[in-house]
Amino acid sequence: MFIMFLFFLIAQCLAKPIKLCLGMCGLAQTSDEIEIDENLGNYFETLPNAKRKAWLTTEVYNANKLGIKTFGTGTFEQLRTTKGRAKMLKNTPCYEILSSLDYTTKFQYVPI
Repeated sequence: MFIMFLFFLIAQCLAKPIKLCLGMCGLAQTSDEIEIDENLGNYFETLPNAKRKAWLTTEVYNANKLGIKTFGTGTFEQLRTTKGRAKMLKNTPCYEILSSLDYTTKFQYVPI
């Protein structure tokens, strides 16, 4: 029992330096967070123009006719003045990240 405790203690003490060395050699990931940058704009810039205009029209109607505001003045102005970009959100807004082969390889996902 004592030997197992010593082994556990040594493993705990050496885990961080070993992980750091493996990270410097490129054999292990150095951070827990994977950063993937697709050069997308903010949410309003990635919405297609038709969806953005429909959302704006609905917001104006709800605010003027029904007295219901779903977001603040700054967000409303950002929605109103934003120009679209080349890269846009497509299909469903609840994107399933694992349906993309690029992400499954970057996150090293293996289905069971």
